[in-house]
Amino acid sequence: RELRVSESAATGVAALLLRHEIILWLMRCSQRKQVPCAVYFKIMAVLADCAGALTGKPVLQRFVAGIVEMLRPVFKGQQFGDELRCRRLQATFHFLASLRLCARAASLLVGGEPSAHTPVALG
Repeated sequence: RELRVSESAATGVAALLLRHEIILWLMRCSQRKQVPCAVYFKIMAVLADCAGALTGKPVLQRFVAGIVEMLRPVFKGQQFGDELRCRRLQATFHFLASLRLCARAASLLVGGEPSAHTPVALG
């Protein structure tokens, strides 16, 4: 059975996670090189569910810049034959699709070039 939560309750939970820096911690965890795929999938699903709380936040722009750096080899034609890598990309794209991006974050994705003023690390 699927648990149904009202949109306002989900927004409140996402705001609480952001206020207590749990979302920031999840973002840092997702950027680790050795994070297990199952953990990465869950992290990205939680971040996708919290997309509304991230809209317009500077941390989202930094995180999107980090994702662009991670995806750069994919954009340059590197092939992924590994199913887990493909599923990892799917989780990343699902997160990106859940966002309402501002013009700057959208240009990071489309242009692929973070500006000199956009740090990639989340601290």
